[in-house]
Amino acid sequence: MVIEVKMGDPLWKVVGQRQITLELDDGATVADALAHLQTAYPNFRATLKAGGTQLGVPFNFFVNRKLVKEEDLTNRKLKAGDTLHILAPIVGGR
Repeated sequence: MVIEVKMGDPLWKVVGQRQITLELDDGATVADALAHLQTAYPNFRATLKAGGTQLGVPFNFFVNRKLVKEEDLTNRKLKAGDTLHILAPIVGGR
């Protein structure tokens, strides 16, 4: 199956583009997609693990714009045509 992956800073810089297409086995999960990215892009794992910000803020994962909690990454199955967004949360303000 084919899915789209869209990434914000700093992950897209590791991959070299903001959006990529992944081909995964049927029944693959969000965790499987992340494992594929970590294998294909050597610095992806370190950037993801660090949280991507100087403060180590964790990334948010969305499938078709719906939040997938960290504890659900291994259970949330993907299907052909899905879009996985990986974004650092926006923090700050007054």
